[in-house]
Amino acid sequence: MPPRLVQSLYASVMWRLQRRFHLYVANVTVHRFATAPRPTKPKNSDIAVCFLGRDQVLALCGERALELEPKNVAARFAEGEIFIASFDGDSLVGYDWYRTTPACLEPRAVYFRFEAPFICCAYSFTHPRYRGRSLSGDRWDFAHREFSALGWQGTVYYVETRNFTSRRAGTKRTTAQRVGQFTYIRLMGRYIRWTSRGCRRLGIRLTGEPCASAASKRAPMRESSTSASWSSAAD
Repeated sequence: MPPRLVQSLYASVMWRLQRRFHLYVANVTVHRFATAPRPTKPKNSDIAVCFLGRDQVLALCGERALELEPKNVAARFAEGEIFIASFDGDSLVGYDWYRTTPACLEPRAVYFRFEAPFICCAYSFTHPRYRGRSLSGDRWDFAHREFSALGWQGTVYYVETRNFTSRRAGTKRTTAQRVGQFTYIRLMGRYIRWTSRGCRRLGIRLTGEPCASAASKRAPMRESSTSASWSSAAD
């Protein structure tokens, strides 16, 4: 059977199971920062990368293709999330959300917890017209330089196993290390949670309460204009 057909069938089955039982299976990956990150040539020298604050992001919520909803943006900033943007001139063309506290997967039931020295990449997006240009890799290098300077030692993120596009994109980063997997399912109104040993060794696990993470450092919110001179390095 062709690999793409197998992937399509798997994704279809998992989607149905998720709708019915809230079944969720994800791979967990860690990107460790170098002790002293070296400047590298960006793949997209025409794309600026910078931190944005709450009001700046809310002002960009008008374009549907960006998948930014004012209510969601406000909620993320209220929870202390950090926004890193890619700009082509004055146009927002991609962004990442980072957080230092557990991510809610199922309200009041399932939370993705991680410990210092990691910071979590909670969501990554690139405008459809700019996909395939490694903009996310450029933003990650920017995050590498900025967050490592503040004491963090790497980023952690999870990708649902049925999301083959994101899984393929993640394998392009040579610093990526898959450390394990987690899954949860709702049966008879209760959630069953499981996290692999490789994740637990690093303080990464699923919990049933929004307990505070040990990763309590905060990155400075730099209110940059869309023409900011922040540049990113390449993968």
